[in-house]
Amino acid sequence: MAVIKGWTVNNQAFGSSNCADLSYAGTSQSLWDVRVDAASRNIYGHFRNDQARYGKAYIAYARGCIEAQTAWLAIPEADKTRAAGTGCVKTGAWVDGNPNSAASYTSTAGATMTCTVTGSTIYFAAARQYNSSATFTVSVDGVKAVDPDSGTTIFSQAMGIPGVSGFPVNQNIVTNLIRVPGMNATHKVVYTCVDPAGDGCLAFYTAAVGAVETPVVYSLSPIYNAPAEQQTGNMDAPTTDLYHAVWLAMVAELTGDGLNIVPVDATIPAVYNSATQSQEDGVHENVLGHASIGAHAAAQ
Repeated sequence: MAVIKGWTVNNQAFGSSNCADLSYAGTSQSLWDVRVDAASRNIYGHFRNDQARYGKAYIAYARGCIEAQTAWLAIPEADKTRAAGTGCVKTGAWVDGNPNSAASYTSTAGATMTCTVTGSTIYFAAARQYNSSATFTVSVDGVKAVDPDSGTTIFSQAMGIPGVSGFPVNQNIVTNLIRVPGMNATHKVVYTCVDPAGDGCLAFYTAAVGAVETPVVYSLSPIYNAPAEQQTGNMDAPTTDLYHAVWLAMVAELTGDGLNIVPVDATIPAVYNSATQSQEDGVHENVLGHASIGAHAAAQ
């Protein structure tokens, strides 16, 4: 796709990782270090390793993390506020830059982070962390958001299944996107650490969108394995179908908010045929498969 478009590729991928920060050991620049401008063009391919790791049971972890990162790449720097730094007013003790350049965390119960954003749909990127029992609230203009998992205004930072910890990427911490639709106006967003529980309450960024943003994100769908590799485990066809439905819903939600997301649906045989365009392992695309997906994306 980059060849067709005449682009220079800055590849931030790291093999075998699920949705996590890519900032360790010099392997890759952090996603959160990327300063998105109005002319940014990003190709975001994920879900496969998340599907393999989390399966059907924890699809919400993958959805929330990938949606938060896709939104990050689709919103220009001027329209979002990193948790680290002085963009938000904080009470209590906060530590910036851990686990990545956008993040900030607190171990103080009752500590707050107050951010001002302008737009009609508000995003707050909080976190999920393996074995964490920290809890927090997020309010917009004094009204607390409701956690869809618990049905209450208390959000849990817990993640029930481990990723891979340590270097070069830490997959025990993923992003959790909290989305609050509202009126097109200036809003006060308050994140409150209810109980740090020894883990600390962690946040990444906040933003609001109300008009069509100009950065473009080409979002790659889940991809079927070759038919012989679709029989069992998390990569079977029914699980891929489920992740595909979640991907469609995510793209529809973000584009409905005004973000410029271009879907590349590699479950369509004309885009990618897993029976004829996969490598011998039945998992990865061969050269023809990559070329087919790239050509379809470039034509969008």
